Amino acid sequence: MAGSRFPYVALAPLVGANARLGLEDNLYLSCGRLGTNAQLARRVVEILERIRILVMSPDEMCEKLALKVS
Repeated sequence: MAGSRFPYVALAPLVGANARLGLEDNLYLSCGRLGTNAQLARRVVEILERIRILVMSPDEMCEKLALKVS
């Protein structure tokens, strides 16, 4: 799909960056198929796990960053 951000999802952790996702970054799950934030998140996790990148849960990330959840 032209303009897909998914290749950058795989590249980001390989160069020390974080994968970014959301409808503000990418509207499409596949060519011509609009996605939801939840669908995009699942796709990002799937991509990263396939290349053996550890994906933290939101709770794990909050703990790692010492964030207080209200």
